Amino acid sequence: MKALVFDDPPPCTNDPDLFFPYSSGMGALILESQAKSVCRKCPFRLECLDFALRRDDAGIWGGMTKKERRDIKKAARLGSLVTCTEQKSALRTRYDTYTESQALLDDGLTLHEAARELGQTYENLRDQRAVVAKDIMAGLWCP
Repeated sequence: MKALVFDDPPPCTNDPDLFFPYSSGMGALILESQAKSVCRKCPFRLECLDFALRRDDAGIWGGMTKKERRDIKKAARLGSLVTCTEQKSALRTRYDTYTESQALLDDGLTLHEAARELGQTYENLRDQRAVVAKDIMAGLWCP
């Protein structure tokens, strides 16, 4: 299996322990949330998630836990995972918009301000974010 190779190191290399929380309970949930926040802003998220979906490693990869990745694999085996090549470009664009808007929201902007910053209407951005969030949760996306 081919290893991930990057020209610039991904943000997760700054604190690798964050992506492999070994504690349990609330401590693990806090670390998981922090790791996912780093992933949301990472330009390599989809590549990382694609890599992780082909393996069975512990930890948070591409913004998902091992259990979340297993759920995606299960959905794929059941035929409910969208993998159409024709949809990759549209999904990538929609996902990129979601990621960019999430970074702006994490920086303290409102959704209205984020929409203006991205050159979109509030309604369009709101709807795109809802679709992507639903797709991600349902495993309906193309790696």
